[in-house]
Amino acid sequence: LNGSKQQSGDNLVCHSSDGGILAGSCLYVGLPPEKPVNITCWSKNMKDLTCKWAPGTEGETFLHTNYTLKYKLRWYGRDNTCQEYHTAGPYSCHIPKDLALFTPYEIWVEASNRLGVAVSDVVMLDILDV
Repeated sequence: LNGSKQQSGDNLVCHSSDGGILAGSCLYVGLPPEKPVNITCWSKNMKDLTCKWAPGTEGETFLHTNYTLKYKLRWYGRDNTCQEYHTAGPYSCHIPKDLALFTPYEIWVEASNRLGVAVSDVVMLDILDV
């Protein structure tokens, strides 16, 4: 059996001594996501909100990783999911709807890939303070 350095997603095939194929598989190598960090948010008009974050301290997972920004009113809101991603860079999302004034929001980011899920710390903010 001969082995060589492969890229994630490469096909690996085992050959018999006469060259016939014994078995094969597609190998994906990677890491579970880290907890997203450094969530910062701002508003230009006190009606909408844009947020950015970093994917974690180590960064690369070597697998496709989805990031979902979620938010809710602090005391009685239901979870909402941001829909407009990459509006201010690769790890960002814009919430383009009228947000409630004088009410704190909880904001967090969930990172997920085939190997796991990681959730950021919750950031609390009032639209008047950003």
